[in-house]
Amino acid sequence: MPETIALFDDYYLEAATDKPAFDAFFMANSPKVFSATSTFSYQQALSKMENEQLEKLGSNLDNSYRLCFYLKKGEEKIGWFKGEQKDKDSFSMSNTGIFPAHQQQGIYKAMLPKVLNLLQEAGFQRVISYHQATNNTIIIPKLKAGFLITGFEISDEYGLLIKLTYYFNETRRQAIDFRVGRQKMDENLAPFFS
Repeated sequence: MPETIALFDDYYLEAATDKPAFDAFFMANSPKVFSATSTFSYQQALSKMENEQLEKLGSNLDNSYRLCFYLKKGEEKIGWFKGEQKDKDSFSMSNTGIFPAHQQQGIYKAMLPKVLNLLQEAGFQRVISYHQATNNTIIIPKLKAGFLITGFEISDEYGLLIKLTYYFNETRRQAIDFRVGRQKMDENLAPFFS
């Protein structure tokens, strides 16, 4: 990567090689750039333990947290689950497959809370997943389990995808409801907004 990249006139980009210095610069200067926006400070809404877990997770992004499981019936492998850490607070459920002979038997519904428990114990704050918009077999159980629709994406590989997110922290869940107009600002949320 080049040290500098010319833009125009005397504007250019300079590589930020000292991450702590860059992070400090970002934190100190973000309010200058984003002063007109309402920002939810989710880290303030978390407990001390939750913030400590996030710091621990953030420190190992080079060796990110991954889960890979076979789904089995007895000794027979009937499917799989896999996912991985995306950033210091997010885990992405990337793929679950259940062989057709074993579908529609409640396997996914039974597996989902187990995986969520593992991820919460590890300290993740949210779990994300993407699904084709008509994949009701997975979307409905996830919505019933407490996932929220948080986005849409058009993928060249899969077409229209729905992004689902599960928040472990109740204040963050309430912030989503406020953001979409489903909940009014109240005394529980107000301290976390600037």
